[in-house]
Amino acid sequence: MNELIGSRPPQTVAAGELLSEAQSLSSQSETTRLLDWHAHRSRGPGSVAEAVLQLRDGTGRRWQLLVPDADELPSLSRIWPAVAWPQREAVERLGLRFTGAEIPTPLWTAAVRAAHDEEDGAEEPGEPDGFLPLGDPGATTPYRLDLRVRLKRRIIEAAQALPGKTHSDFESLATRQGYAQLPPLAEGLNEQAPFAVGLAAILAAEALLCVTPSGRCRRVRMLLAEASRIGAHCAWLATQLLADKGAWGEALAVREAVAALLADISGSRWATGVHRIGGIHADVTDNSPALLAALAIAVEGLCVTARRHTIDNRKWRRRFIGSAAIDAETAQRWALTGPVLRAAGVEFDVRRDAPYLDYDEVDFAIPTGSNGDVADRVAVRLAEMSQSIAICRQCLDNLPAGVLCQQSSTPLAAAEMIEHFEVWMDGHGHRPSAGTMYLPTESADGELAFWLAADGTGKPAAVHLRSPSLYNFQLLEHLLPGTGWDFAPDVVASMNIVAPEMDR
Repeated sequence: MNELIGSRPPQTVAAGELLSEAQSLSSQSETTRLLDWHAHRSRGPGSVAEAVLQLRDGTGRRWQLLVPDADELPSLSRIWPAVAWPQREAVERLGLRFTGAEIPTPLWTAAVRAAHDEEDGAEEPGEPDGFLPLGDPGATTPYRLDLRVRLKRRIIEAAQALPGKTHSDFESLATRQGYAQLPPLAEGLNEQAPFAVGLAAILAAEALLCVTPSGRCRRVRMLLAEASRIGAHCAWLATQLLADKGAWGEALAVREAVAALLADISGSRWATGVHRIGGIHADVTDNSPALLAALAIAVEGLCVTARRHTIDNRKWRRRFIGSAAIDAETAQRWALTGPVLRAAGVEFDVRRDAPYLDYDEVDFAIPTGSNGDVADRVAVRLAEMSQSIAICRQCLDNLPAGVLCQQSSTPLAAAEMIEHFEVWMDGHGHRPSAGTMYLPTESADGELAFWLAADGTGKPAAVHLRSPSLYNFQLLEHLLPGTGWDFAPDVVASMNIVAPEMDR
């Protein structure tokens, strides 16, 4: 079985020993943190459930606990509250049973969605239980998230979050595709930065297949990834400053500059579709340096404007310094990552602490906050945009020569035509040996990773997406109570929930 990249080998634990093992890990080191929890069933008759826990210790080392025959498991929510929603999902989708904790209502079922549709048709939705709809927290998504609050004198007394209308069965669809088809399928899960999700998928597939792309390919991927990060932060900023039309418009203008750079390199403005196993079907052009320089100027101007309207604005600071604060311990117990975790003062970034591509060869700072409030989350994201520009410049200035793709995606000769059929057509393609792979990446919102299980065939036996938005959205039920009704949209925007990422 393959090992996790830069980590310990997977560790198998019996279901009956899981609780004691988790308690032991938690007591031995306060820095042992849960990153993800999910369960799946093997294909074929007599399938069994297997639970997988992704863990990280204080040194940044990662490992996974595998729990075979996991039809009944002890609940870990008292040790790591972040498992609350994944456990509810396992009950609903796989029929697993948990002991030691009551599992509340399901997250995804058609019955839940039908009930919400029925409420949406009512004259006063949510009134029977006193909850009012707060609205869709997704910054750029056609999907629907249910976030409802109960008020007492314009102060939120309780919150209820349900991602019950985003279901389109991505993880099941992915097991019916070859490994080469995973990236274009995954790019639809994040409309803010499709390239980032496709990159996470292709890196996990390459690691499972033991394929190493060229140095030039790695640098071009980094350039596109950081440009996409800026575009995602622009989409977030447009939501955070929605009431200010001037700043909102400037954020979208910078996003257009990002789209111009992506189109110049990849030929597509957002959903690039350029990922190939072992390479990338894109390259910088003679116009790329000028477009990057224009983007850098635009980002600098946007950051000045955004700071003037937020962290440098006395009235705004009075409203949001200390608002919806998350301390470092809470952030880690709830498996938060990315800007939300760093705003709480935890200096952790996958690009530095578990480097992939060539991130260990470029210089960049990791902005952090101290209070973990709305103001810190805004400040961290703005600072990250400048750091992404610095990384893009280093990638462009130190771009090595060499091939971009080990396999041709456009057949030109007979041999290449044969290779094309073998790699891309159904029933052929890559066949990794049996094993699993979890390779984390740092998206604009936190740790984004695909867990792939191979069974020796040309299609994954199981696929799971570790989405930062799922854990951010889960915490809103505990973060919003005590917040003023007028402040709630800004609090939700500061978490930047991307609905399709939570798709199952």
